[in-house]
Amino acid sequence: VVDDSVANTPNAGSNVVLTTGPAVAIYTLRCSAAGVDPTPSTAGGWRAIWRDTTEADLALLASSRFALRNNIIDSFYAASFNLGLLEQIGGDLHFENVGGPTGPASLSAPNLTNVGGDFEVLSANVRPISIPRLRSAVSFFLLDVIGLQAINAPELRSLIGDMGFYAGGCDDLLTVDLPTFESGGNLVADVCPLLQRVSAPELTQARTMYIWRNPQLTTLEVPQLATLTRHLQVGELGLVTLNLSSLETVSALVEIRDNPSLQALSLPVLRVIGIGVDSDPLTITGNTALDAVDVPLLRSTDPSANFTVTNNSALSCTEISDLYCPLISRDTTPTISNNLSATCPAVNSGC
Repeated sequence: VVDDSVANTPNAGSNVVLTTGPAVAIYTLRCSAAGVDPTPSTAGGWRAIWRDTTEADLALLASSRFALRNNIIDSFYAASFNLGLLEQIGGDLHFENVGGPTGPASLSAPNLTNVGGDFEVLSANVRPISIPRLRSAVSFFLLDVIGLQAINAPELRSLIGDMGFYAGGCDDLLTVDLPTFESGGNLVADVCPLLQRVSAPELTQARTMYIWRNPQLTTLEVPQLATLTRHLQVGELGLVTLNLSSLETVSALVEIRDNPSLQALSLPVLRVIGIGVDSDPLTITGNTALDAVDVPLLRSTDPSANFTVTNNSALSCTEISDLYCPLISRDTTPTISNNLSATCPAVNSGC
């Protein structure tokens, strides 16, 4: 149970918080038919043990092959974090507000193969993160991490939770390489201003792919991606070409927005998008260099939702007609404006 501020209400479970703060609460939950008494005491409900934290806590974790439940390292500063012999964790593994005494700390888990919960690094200053044997977790979540320049998870194959892989607000991140990642929840990279490459060459299915607000990103490699059970959202990137050569189905929306360098969009085997969505199933807008759209097999979008192609100043009515007119099921009043031509009469009149 996480309670490193004492004032927080503990949750069910039994977690360990490692912190350089004034105290750590380790709770053991006692349940009964009457429910749980959240008041820490030795008489019933929660049993609390309070103690200061030392580096011996990390040493203990690193000397164990297996750890149960959640392990949270919070507000702890050291030159390195090495999890040594640790192979499996039953719950979450969190590093929050950690770093080196004067700069980035190295984070290494050389033998870690499985995390039964989330692997998270939050508000941290770390470089590098070394997880050479990690194969699975519920999610892989990085938020507001500075110092880190590369994510390389060479054996990560699956993430079983909806969150999936998330890297957000990583100011120094240059590359994300997931060479064996096959399936998971979301694939997200958001607000990483120096990020240049996201590569997941074996990924075949995901929930949402959201690659957004990474203006230096010029390489997005997901050549085997066939199915997105929710959304495809790509925006504010440095891509010149977006080619998703294996993508067949996007169950909700496709949004390609505000990519100033994007010249060509290729979805050569995409057949179905926008199944029962409330918002626009297809939005292509604000891509000022875009002059080629190749989606030859698309035949169906949700007719009750909007089809929007706007503010792509190099995109001709011919390209837009070739995308819209072959649709069998479609929005009958598409929003087409301010592309190479102000309007596209042939499209707006029903082809």
